[in-house]
Amino acid sequence: MQNMLIPEIEHGINSRIYSSDKLAVFFIFLYWILFEHVIFFNASEVGQSMVALTVALKLLIPIGLLAYSGVQLTPIKNKYAGYYLVIFVTFLGWIGLVTLFNGDLIEWFKLLPRFIFFIAVLSIFYKTPAAFYLFAKLLISYVIFALLQYVLTYATGAYDNPVLVTSYMSAGVTGLYANITSMMYFPSFSVPIVRLCGFWNEPSNASGTAFAAFFLSSLVFKKEGGATWKFASYACLTAGFLCFSTVGLLAFGLALLVGFILGNKECNNPIKSAFKLPIMVVAVGGVGAAIFGRAYVAENYADNDILRVIVGLRDTSQTEDVYSGRLVVIENTINHVAEHIFGTGLSAIDLSNNVMMSASAPMYWLLIGGILGLVLLLLRELMLVAACYKLAKSSPEHVYLVQALVAIMAQHLSYGSWMNPNYFILVAAIMSFIAYENRTWIPLPQ
Repeated sequence: MQNMLIPEIEHGINSRIYSSDKLAVFFIFLYWILFEHVIFFNASEVGQSMVALTVALKLLIPIGLLAYSGVQLTPIKNKYAGYYLVIFVTFLGWIGLVTLFNGDLIEWFKLLPRFIFFIAVLSIFYKTPAAFYLFAKLLISYVIFALLQYVLTYATGAYDNPVLVTSYMSAGVTGLYANITSMMYFPSFSVPIVRLCGFWNEPSNASGTAFAAFFLSSLVFKKEGGATWKFASYACLTAGFLCFSTVGLLAFGLALLVGFILGNKECNNPIKSAFKLPIMVVAVGGVGAAIFGRAYVAENYADNDILRVIVGLRDTSQTEDVYSGRLVVIENTINHVAEHIFGTGLSAIDLSNNVMMSASAPMYWLLIGGILGLVLLLLRELMLVAACYKLAKSSPEHVYLVQALVAIMAQHLSYGSWMNPNYFILVAAIMSFIAYENRTWIPLPQ
């Protein structure tokens, strides 16, 4: 028999996935929900039993996934994942040291299950690439469900009869139609403007995930075809815009810009290339609107309700502080770190009562880990940027995956930590796919 070469595993959406792998994906998705669903976000308001359940799941799921997957050395040995992990561990060590002297070590220990989760997901996606695509389909479905909730909220007039669920207002029977706390009221409209929020804590969180789901839908459509995923991409894109979030505009604009810069080898023909310039215009426009839109509308069109809806200016009082105090928090953080360069360490702090605790990932870690902490974090992200570039060039269809990650990372510039499953799952997919591109080949026996 002639000696042949075969890959270690089948790669892509059609690779074999066993029932046990599907169960693992279910728990990956459940872990994702623990950090996104408002009930788990406000577990203490539900009761101690919900707190205990949330803490137990956040601890046990990563351990269970790692026990199932084991540690796959091949993706870790790849230089991109390897350097990323070395810097990541160094960053965790530094944050732990600062917390030991200044903060609460229990808060630091909460980061360890997330690290374990990342290693486990990296291993699972490397062994079974189809597992990532199954997760992507679950995420896309979750976003489309949020869009359905939004439609039902208007179709039934449920916005007129909100239900109090913990500290947020929800619509529908027992809050089934999701979080409507961020509704906006304008004289020009006979009904309130509901910002799509689903079961997320903030429309900004929903927008980042919705736009990420748009790019993931495009990836699945590219791999699998079919009208279903084409429709799904449009639905997710619609959901993202219905959040009426400037952070969402930033996330979408930057993701489009990255896609434009990386290019796509499949778009070298003149007809498809003609679409690149409009995409560039939309990308730059989205970023510009996100950064300058509120200030510009507040100064020049404060009475234009349509423009205020688009940029998220809820009421006239916001025209005095269009960025809702974010710039003040950033200034306070910088001033504090200038005097305490090693940071404050982790502690259980109520964001609403702290004049320095920013919800922005870079500013948050600058306060917690000081200058060195922020430098280590940015070095970790620099390795991720290199990995994204490598994957996009070696496997052009995965530009969509890179864009999904960019959308999440950009959204975390306003609300997030670059340290939750929404971020880690996409990073693990990128690192595992790069490792697969550099896979070894096993000779078949003669």
